[in-house]
Amino acid sequence: MNNQTEEVWLMGGDIQDTGTGVFIFPQANSATFGLSNWRRPLPDGSMTKALVKDLTYVDCVARGSHDWILAFKWVPDSLADFSAVSTAAAACGTVRCVRRCAKYGCLCVAGMCK
Repeated sequence: MNNQTEEVWLMGGDIQDTGTGVFIFPQANSATFGLSNWRRPLPDGSMTKALVKDLTYVDCVARGSHDWILAFKWVPDSLADFSAVSTAAAACGTVRCVRRCAKYGCLCVAGMCK
């Protein structure tokens, strides 16, 4: 499980706090992923990024725990609302990464923010 949620985002909040889940998975699993509020194929066509709003952290981890999820993170609404996360998700660019990407809507996969 490649959970890229910042630990500091989990501090001081309530277990029922909601946020946006950001997920990347192989295009072949797009139908298996289920409903999302925002979904885009990545430029190479082999992966899909999806956003799901109004998730608790525990719900996000449950969705991210499938072995075919390449990476995921939860961004609490108190930090960035769905609109901010989706705007960032559409503009990740070509940025190298190690474990995480700075933008809320981006995930580090194979050393690049996607």
